[in-house]
Amino acid sequence: MLSDSERRRLEELEAGLRADDPTLARALAGRPSPSGSRRKVAAAWIAAAAVVTAITGLIVGSVATVVVAICALGVAAGVWWQAPGR
Repeated sequence: MLSDSERRRLEELEAGLRADDPTLARALAGRPSPSGSRRKVAAAWIAAAAVVTAITGLIVGSVATVVVAICALGVAAGVWWQAPGR
């Protein structure tokens, strides 16, 4: 537990941080960034490109292309799940 003086000092430091660098203060507060929808759109585009690449790889018969496409689908899933507000 913090003493009253330590709590006051911590509150002063937090207020100073919010005044000096509000962007960093929001990031440290754990609030979701407003770019969550942009990340989801990016993930959807990555997934769409990966599906097209996988189909192309299957048509051409390139195993390496299909593997790369599957990896890209994994990246798209990771970006989607890491987006704030899912």
